[in-house]
This record gives sequence, structure tokens and C-alpha cells, in this order.
Amino acid sequence: MKAILFPLMLMFLQAPDEVRGLVVGPDGVAISGATVRARLEGTDETGLSITTRTDSSGQYRIGGVASGNYIITAEINGQKTESSRALLVTTFETTLFQTRTDNTQDRFQSRTVVQPIALGPARVTVPGQNSEVTIVISKGGATVSGRMSVLPASPLPDPLRVTLTNDTARISAEFVVQSDGTFALINFPPGDYLLRLVPNMGISPKPITVSDQNLSDVKLGDESDGLRVSGRIPEYEHFRNPMGTPIFAYLIGENGSLVQSSKSVILTAITSTPSGLPKTISVPQMVGMNDFGEQFDLPITEIGSEGQFEFLTVPPGAYYLRTTPDIGMPNTVISVKDVNVSNLHAGAGVRVRGEVVPTNLGTRPPDTIRLTEVGSNGPAVSTVINEYGAFEFPSVGPATYRVLLDGKVRPKPSEITVDETDTIIRVESPFSSWIRGRVLFAGANPPPETVATIHVAMNNGYETVVSPDGSFRLPSNDGEYDFFAKDLPDGYVVKSAIYGSDSLVDAPVKVDASAPSREITLTLERRPGANLNER
Repeated sequence: MKAILFPLMLMFLQAPDEVRGLVVGPDGVAISGATVRARLEGTDETGLSITTRTDSSGQYRIGGVASGNYIITAEINGQKTESSRALLVTTFETTLFQTRTDNTQDRFQSRTVVQPIALGPARVTVPGQNSEVTIVISKGGATVSGRMSVLPASPLPDPLRVTLTNDTARISAEFVVQSDGTFALINFPPGDYLLRLVPNMGISPKPITVSDQNLSDVKLGDESDGLRVSGRIPEYEHFRNPMGTPIFAYLIGENGSLVQSSKSVILTAITSTPSGLPKTISVPQMVGMNDFGEQFDLPITEIGSEGQFEFLTVPPGAYYLRTTPDIGMPNTVISVKDVNVSNLHAGAGVRVRGEVVPTNLGTRPPDTIRLTEVGSNGPAVSTVINEYGAFEFPSVGPATYRVLLDGKVRPKPSEITVDETDTIIRVESPFSSWIRGRVLFAGANPPPETVATIHVAMNNGYETVVSPDGSFRLPSNDGEYDFFAKDLPDGYVVKSAIYGSDSLVDAPVKVDASAPSREITLTLERRPGANLNER
């Protein structure tokens, strides 16, 4: 990890028993395992100093510090940047020095607006530096402790964390929630923070203010905030992520919109597998927006190994249940009113199968078909179309859907309705072309394994290998393209290449899906001593 950290020299007004704080990288995330050193000003690198390391939450504690001026430094993986120093005094007049590699210094006098050391983070903008560096130093830190007021019926998911963030000071740290729902964030600098559960399980973030006194019995979530929503996804084994990473379920209002996707990660946690090996899990953040343009965290929870899920406090309303990453689960509408929703079977649907029929003489059907439920927030499912134009969705929820082929083509009909029974549909669309052909040999045929080393291609970007029996097939859209034979067996050259009645030695392949298809006949002959390997 590369982090930009700058030493900060403090003038203590009185002799503290200890110095506490955080090491924060330029991305605002607290850094664990950093080496923190307090060195008395006026001494060289071998002079009086006290060294410690930051813990898993980026916190450090240096005890037994006598009064005086100290330089506080942080080092990560042995990496240090060019040294910059800042002397903070009671008037917050700042003297800054830029140290060059030859140990000469440039001196700057400026008045820097910083927060008082006793009250929290000190932020210093170093002249000549493009990035603003945050180093947190405090004479003492408060402990923030509390518990989840609403616990799930099943054991807590892993990872389950609470995070405390301060966007102004760019401070972020996370702590494990114990099995009884309690948590404690130790030695945190004073300031205004946002306390949130990750994944939130439907519990909204809670603003808190940390002073120089411990803050205890903080309640995260309340039954009055909403109702429980729990259930399972039948036949979840068909949807499970083949990569083994967790799948999360989230709720989005029927009239809401998603403004931030699963690419935004709110937490990356390291947990243990059943075998005891470490495993890194990323928890996504899903953010929605209402009709008034207000943004908020969407309820999100991890799906269990048997397909079970649970949200703890969901406000009344109508929601869609979605997954991230998207596993193609049928749409599920959840109505939350005045009682808890339990034993919900999500993703239940019917089989939808059918075919795409060509409206021209093309022989290559589209690759994919996508169904998107009609509505402002309708979910979508996709499946592949085989070479004969047939397709099948194993489970689709009842609704009306827009149909899209290859992500851009609207077939006829462009909308279909799925009811509560298995559905067969038929859509029409132009097909592209397969350019088929065969390799022949003037004289004796080489072995099949030698034939299978030949490649044919066109300058539209498509290329394929010839089958051992000499046949080949190239996909293509309409147009005119040059044809090539590559990787010919030693001693063989192209004798002729015929497409219908056209010679391809001097003319391109003319692809037109509205006309009857034709085949390419490629004839090779052996010429001893020939070096040519392609036409």
C-alpha cells in the first residue's frame, strides 16, 4: 500500500501522559500496521524516540511522553516520502519547512486554519504539495460503545461491522459487531461522525457527536423505524455465485431509482473460512434517490448459504427485491404494511421458452435475449440464444416485459406478457449471416490433424479454425470483406478461393443476409519448396 503521510511536529502546552491518534491515508481510510514514531525535536534519527505500531483500526498510543516539541512520523512498509514539518502553536500560526534531499530547507510562514489539537484532527495543507494531508493527533480519545437494538433471528452474518466516518476530517474506521450485537470503538478523536452498520440490514445510519468523554449505550436501530422482512430464495443453489463470493439482497422502492451501484464498496473485511484460511470480502453500498432528489442508503443484507435473508427495520412501502451481483433472479415485489413480513419466497417464477424467427435469409440468430419488466424500476433477466434461434428462461416472474436482442434490437413483438403458467413466445428479427465453406486439396489430402491447424478469416475481425473434415464457419454482418487463409501446412499454397461464382483471389466476400447464402470453396495445392503460408 502506498500512502502519503507527512510528519507533524507539535508543541505540547503541558506534559501529557500519552499521545493517541490515528494514521489516515490520502483516501481517508485509517491504516493498520503503520510504524508511528515520536522523536524529540533537535535530535537526529538516532536520538530519543518512542516507537509503536497502529492497530487493526489504524489507532496508535504512545505513552510516557515528557513535555517538549516532538516530530510525529508514520511509515508504511518501509516507505517514506520527502519530509515536511509543521509546528503548531496555541495561536495556530504555522511554520512550515520543505526539506530537500540535500538537507537544505525552504521556510514558509503562513496562518493555517486547523482544528485545535485537544478537540480532534489537525489538518495541514503543505505549501508546494497538491494533496491535503490529514494526521490525527489527540491527547486522549473517547470510547464509543453500544449495541444493535434489533437483532436478527439467525446468527449475525460475517462480516458484520460498525463504521464511524467523519467526511470533514476524512476519517474512517470499522469494528466488529459481537455475537450479542454489542460494539465498541476505542480511542476515537472528538468530532461529528456517522455511525452505520455494514451491511446495514435495513438499519439507517445514526449521526453521533464524540466529545472528550466516553459515549456509551449508543443504540443502533429501533423497532419503531420499520418492520422485519425475512424469507428465502427457493433453489438458491442454481443462483449461487460460482466465484464463491457473497451475494447480497437489497430493497429499492417501486418509485425510487438506483444512483450508486455495487461498484461502490463501503467495506472490505477479512474473515476466516471453515478451514481457517483468511478470506477477503467486499461489502457493496447501494444508494437510492426519491422523488425529491434526496439520496439515502438502501437496505442491504447478505444472503445465507441456504438462500435465507433478513432485513431488520424496513419502513412501510412497496419494494423490489434485487441482488448484487445480479444473479438473474425473477422479480419479487414486497409490500410492507403494519406487520412483519416473514417466510417470503423470493424469486419464484415460471419457465419461459421460445424461438427467434428470421425475417430475412440470414442464418445466424442474435446471441442474447433480454426481458426487462415494464416500469420505472423494472428488473431484467437475460439468456443466450442457440444457433437454431431457440432460448429458455428457467424462472421469470409474472409481468409485462420489453424484449431486446443483443442489447439493441427490438423484435416483433417488442413486449410480451408472462402470467402464472409456463409461457412459450415467438419473436421475429433479422438474422446476420454465417459464411460457411470447405477446404479442398488438389491431390492427396493431408492428415485431419494437419487440416485442423488451418485458420480462415475476414477483415471484419472474425477468424476461425478449420475442422478436421475441412469445413468452417465464419460469423459476419452485411458488407464486403477480404478473405484470408492462414497457417497453411508446409508446402501448401492457395490454388483458388471461390464464393458462389466469384473468385476471392481478386475480389471481396459480399455478405448480404437478404440474399440466399453461398459457400466458400478454398482449394489448396502442394508445391514442394513453397514458403508461402497465407494468401
